[in-house]
Amino acid sequence: MAKDLMTYFSTKGHLLYEYPFRIGLCIPSGCTREDLTQIVNLVSNKLNIDIKTTPCKIKEEPKPLMGIQIFSM
Repeated sequence: MAKDLMTYFSTKGHLLYEYPFRIGLCIPSGCTREDLTQIVNLVSNKLNIDIKTTPCKIKEEPKPLMGIQIFSM
């Protein structure tokens, strides 16, 4: 299945240049930025797209939402 998924996205890689977007990714706390960079480089080479990593952020405790925030979702 992973190979089929990579094949599908490799045919759609050109769309990522026309419609840039950001993706957030949760990784185990034991992984380093270098680990993530290696994975990203592998994927970007397979899909022929540019991917950049940003500094890792540690998940914070959930913050309570106000009524208006819940309503707007």
